[in-house]
Amino acid sequence: MLLNMQLEDASDHEIQKQMALLNQQYDRFSEKFGLINSAGNRRAFSQDSSYYLLSSLEVVDEDGKLERKADIFTKRTIQKSEPVTSVDTAVEALSVSMGEKACVDLDYMSELYGKSKEEICEELHGLIFKEPISECWQTADEYLSGNVREKLKTAITFAENHLEFASNVTYLKQVQPKELTASEIGVR
Repeated sequence: MLLNMQLEDASDHEIQKQMALLNQQYDRFSEKFGLINSAGNRRAFSQDSSYYLLSSLEVVDEDGKLERKADIFTKRTIQKSEPVTSVDTAVEALSVSMGEKACVDLDYMSELYGKSKEEICEELHGLIFKEPISECWQTADEYLSGNVREKLKTAITFAENHLEFASNVTYLKQVQPKELTASEIGVR
């Protein structure tokens, strides 16, 4: 409940009331059953997947003795997620786009960075690539992996008529795997 209240950005007064309730419940439990991190309680909760979250309520020393209660008893430990509204570099825009959209979204990146898509593409040269067939933008990690031989053939074909794909060819040539000779191939 307290974690949800913090996530939903409840008022300080409501949070304080919930912290007081948590303190009371913890004190009652520990008076009756001992520390959550004690061997007996560890065995009792061994099948509970939430035990590790529960055990984090206590900060214990090397001997298993309580040093103090966790911060959640006295202060906010979770802040409401705030969306990023602006960035200072194209790399930051790419990072936010990947984190928020899970793709290279140039329109979104342009909003964040305040520069045109063309300027962003220029700044991110070698870090993002336009895939010739789908014309979608991909990160270097995605584009320069997988079946790079097939991607190189495609890029060469497209680069003949569209110079914008010439850099794809250059980078794909650099990641081509070495051709194996017959003696280097082994069968298990």
